[in-house]
Amino acid sequence: MSEISGTDRGGVAATHIVLDYHKRLKGLFHQYQALDLRESTLRDAVCRQILMEAEIHSKIDQDLLYPAIQACCGEDGIRRVAAAFAEHQPILEWVDKIRELYKEGHSWDTEMESLIEVLETHLEFESRDIVPLAEENIPLEQMGPLGMRIQLHKMELEELPEYADSRPEVTQNANGGEQMRGRHPGEAA
Repeated sequence: MSEISGTDRGGVAATHIVLDYHKRLKGLFHQYQALDLRESTLRDAVCRQILMEAEIHSKIDQDLLYPAIQACCGEDGIRRVAAAFAEHQPILEWVDKIRELYKEGHSWDTEMESLIEVLETHLEFESRDIVPLAEENIPLEQMGPLGMRIQLHKMELEELPEYADSRPEVTQNANGGEQMRGRHPGEAA
């Protein structure tokens, strides 16, 4: 298959969108870890974003990206995608555990570090194995439309009520400063 450019006849290639999401998550990890000595509400805001992005990432992979790859690749590809599917379960379990701990008033910093570690491993696997698999097997003319469906699905998921206090426009200062204060990971808007 020919090399995939940033754009093609149907829009931005799906794999470029996925890799951009990986960069966004990694940036949030660094933000969270840099906030170690700052006010806890700043960490809470970044935590909310990480939890939301982790769930949305999993949903997009499971609903769109992985099925598109499986439809176009052979048995080895199907096995690699199945391994990636399986990696989402512990990610979602950590997300649920962190939310539950917060609701109960317990500390969740250790669990957040574990979630970040699991997510980093998963993102590395996807970047190394799944994205190239997609680029090798999904026809070029399908990459743009798949990318558009991924972007639309992400926007739809971000608008769900459970993410109202997790969106960047809520947790980030529009002037480029620190995160807004006042809400916690399990707290409603």
